[in-house]
Amino acid sequence: MRKASYTDRRLTVEEQDIAEKYIGVLERFVRIKHFTPQEEWIEKFSVAYIQAIKKYTDYERLHCYKIEAIIFKSLEGAA
Repeated sequence: MRKASYTDRRLTVEEQDIAEKYIGVLERFVRIKHFTPQEEWIEKFSVAYIQAIKKYTDYERLHCYKIEAIIFKSLEGAA
């Protein structure tokens, strides 16, 4: 399986802004799934969260979906 182009690069400034804006989605995911302690699980899912943001910005075809949906599905895949 080929590795996606966005996996090894740093966040752009735009992506950093998006990550700050939507961090609540990650926190809500951990809370909904009843993962405790929450801080530990947020840390474990942070890579999947960042990758979801990079995927969303790289693939314009995903823009027909809400970014929250892309993040949540990516986190579910990582769970």
